[in-house]
Amino acid sequence: MKKSITISLLLLLIVITVTAFKQQQNRNWSGKYFYKEEDETFATYTLTIKDNDSCIYGAEGIQTYFNVSCIGKVNKNKYEIYFVKTIEGAFYPIDWMDKNKPIMTLYYKDKELYTDEGQLNKEIKGGQLLFKRKQ
Repeated sequence: MKKSITISLLLLLIVITVTAFKQQQNRNWSGKYFYKEEDETFATYTLTIKDNDSCIYGAEGIQTYFNVSCIGKVNKNKYEIYFVKTIEGAFYPIDWMDKNKPIMTLYYKDKELYTDEGQLNKEIKGGQLLFKRKQ
Protein backbone atom coordinates (compact mmCIF):
# COMPACT_ATOMS: atom_id res chain seq x y z
CA MET A 1 0.00 0.00 0.00
CA LYS A 2 2.78 2.44 0.93
CA LYS A 3 4.59 1.61 -2.32
CA SER A 4 1.44 2.40 -4.33
CA ILE A 5 0.98 5.75 -2.56
CA THR A 6 4.66 6.63 -3.07
CA ILE A 7 4.46 5.85 -6.79
CA SER A 8 1.24 7.86 -7.12
CA LEU A 9 2.79 10.85 -5.36
CA LEU A 10 5.90 10.58 -7.51
CA LEU A 11 3.80 10.54 -10.71
CA LEU A 12 1.78 13.52 -9.47
CA LEU A 13 4.99 15.42 -8.74
CA ILE A 14 6.28 14.68 -12.26
CA VAL A 15 3.03 15.91 -13.85
CA ILE A 16 3.10 19.11 -11.77
CA THR A 17 6.77 19.71 -12.65
CA VAL A 18 6.20 19.20 -16.39
CA THR A 19 3.14 21.50 -16.34
CA ALA A 20 5.06 24.19 -14.46
CA PHE A 21 7.96 23.87 -16.90
CA LYS A 22 5.66 24.33 -19.90
CA GLN A 23 4.05 27.38 -18.31
CA GLN A 24 7.49 28.81 -17.56
CA GLN A 25 8.52 28.22 -21.19
CA ASN A 26 5.60 30.39 -22.34
CA ARG A 27 6.39 33.12 -19.84
CA ASN A 28 10.03 33.19 -20.91
CA TRP A 29 9.02 34.47 -24.34
CA SER A 30 6.77 37.30 -23.18
CA GLY A 31 8.36 40.72 -23.33
CA LYS A 32 9.52 43.40 -25.75
CA TYR A 33 12.05 42.79 -28.51
CA PHE A 34 13.61 45.08 -31.12
CA TYR A 35 16.20 45.32 -33.87
CA LYS A 36 17.35 48.02 -36.27
CA GLU A 37 18.34 47.54 -39.90
CA GLU A 38 21.20 49.65 -41.17
CA ASP A 39 20.38 49.18 -44.86
CA GLU A 40 18.63 51.76 -47.05
CA THR A 41 15.40 51.56 -44.98
CA PHE A 42 16.93 52.31 -41.56
CA ALA A 43 13.89 50.48 -40.20
CA THR A 44 13.39 49.69 -36.53
CA TYR A 45 11.45 46.48 -35.87
CA THR A 46 9.61 45.74 -32.65
CA LEU A 47 7.94 42.61 -31.33
CA THR A 48 5.84 42.65 -28.18
CA ILE A 49 4.76 39.25 -26.85
CA LYS A 50 2.14 39.16 -24.11
CA ASP A 51 1.66 36.45 -21.46
CA ASN A 52 -1.35 35.08 -23.40
CA ASP A 53 0.88 34.62 -26.52
CA SER A 54 -0.81 37.41 -28.48
CA CYS A 55 1.74 39.73 -30.03
CA ILE A 56 2.30 42.87 -32.08
CA TYR A 57 5.01 42.94 -34.75
CA GLY A 58 5.83 46.34 -36.18
CA ALA A 59 8.32 48.35 -38.20
CA GLU A 60 9.03 52.00 -38.82
CA GLY A 61 11.59 53.47 -41.21
CA ILE A 62 12.09 55.02 -44.64
CA GLN A 63 9.15 53.77 -46.75
CA THR A 64 8.49 51.14 -44.07
CA TYR A 65 5.61 51.26 -41.63
CA PHE A 66 3.32 48.54 -40.30
CA ASN A 67 1.87 47.02 -37.16
CA VAL A 68 0.41 43.55 -37.36
CA SER A 69 -1.37 41.41 -34.84
CA CYS A 70 0.18 37.98 -34.38
CA ILE A 71 -0.02 34.92 -32.18
CA GLY A 72 2.92 32.97 -30.80
CA LYS A 73 3.16 29.24 -30.20
CA VAL A 74 5.84 27.28 -28.37
CA ASN A 75 7.15 24.43 -30.53
CA LYS A 76 9.69 22.49 -28.49
CA ASN A 77 12.48 25.01 -27.76
CA LYS A 78 11.34 27.49 -30.43
CA TYR A 79 8.71 30.22 -30.44
CA GLU A 80 6.79 30.50 -33.71
CA ILE A 81 5.06 33.76 -34.68
CA TYR A 82 1.92 33.52 -36.86
CA PHE A 83 0.30 36.43 -38.69
CA VAL A 84 -3.29 37.29 -37.63
CA LYS A 85 -4.10 40.63 -39.27
CA THR A 86 -2.70 44.00 -40.27
CA ILE A 87 -3.53 46.69 -37.71
CA GLU A 88 -2.10 49.63 -39.65
CA GLY A 89 0.36 50.45 -42.39
CA ALA A 90 1.46 48.27 -45.31
CA PHE A 91 2.55 44.71 -44.53
CA TYR A 92 3.42 43.53 -48.04
CA PRO A 93 4.01 39.81 -47.33
CA ILE A 94 0.24 39.43 -46.81
CA ASP A 95 -0.12 39.12 -50.60
CA TRP A 96 1.98 35.95 -50.87
CA MET A 97 2.50 34.37 -47.44
CA ASP A 98 0.93 31.16 -46.14
CA LYS A 99 -1.03 32.07 -43.00
CA ASN A 100 -0.76 28.46 -41.80
CA LYS A 101 3.02 28.78 -41.46
CA PRO A 102 4.94 31.02 -39.05
CA ILE A 103 6.17 34.32 -40.42
CA MET A 104 9.19 34.03 -38.12
CA THR A 105 10.61 31.84 -35.37
CA LEU A 106 12.63 32.81 -32.30
CA TYR A 107 15.03 30.43 -30.61
CA TYR A 108 18.11 30.44 -28.41
CA LYS A 109 21.41 28.91 -29.51
CA ASP A 110 24.49 29.18 -27.30
CA LYS A 111 22.58 31.63 -25.04
CA GLU A 112 21.97 34.04 -27.95
CA LEU A 113 18.57 34.86 -29.43
CA TYR A 114 18.22 33.95 -33.10
CA THR A 115 15.46 34.93 -35.51
CA ASP A 116 14.53 32.75 -38.45
CA GLU A 117 12.46 35.02 -40.66
CA GLY A 118 10.97 32.04 -42.48
CA GLN A 119 8.47 33.43 -44.95
CA LEU A 120 9.70 37.02 -44.56
CA ASN A 121 13.23 36.33 -45.77
CA LYS A 122 13.55 32.98 -47.54
CA GLU A 123 17.13 33.66 -48.66
CA ILE A 124 18.62 33.34 -45.16
CA LYS A 125 18.62 29.87 -43.64
CA GLY A 126 19.57 29.00 -40.10
CA GLY A 127 18.53 32.23 -38.46
CA GLN A 128 20.20 35.54 -37.68
CA LEU A 129 21.08 37.50 -34.58
CA LEU A 130 18.35 40.11 -35.05
CA PHE A 131 15.98 40.72 -32.16
CA LYS A 132 17.31 41.77 -28.79
CA ARG A 133 15.16 41.62 -25.70
CA LYS A 134 14.50 44.99 -24.04
CA GLN A 135 15.40 45.00 -20.38
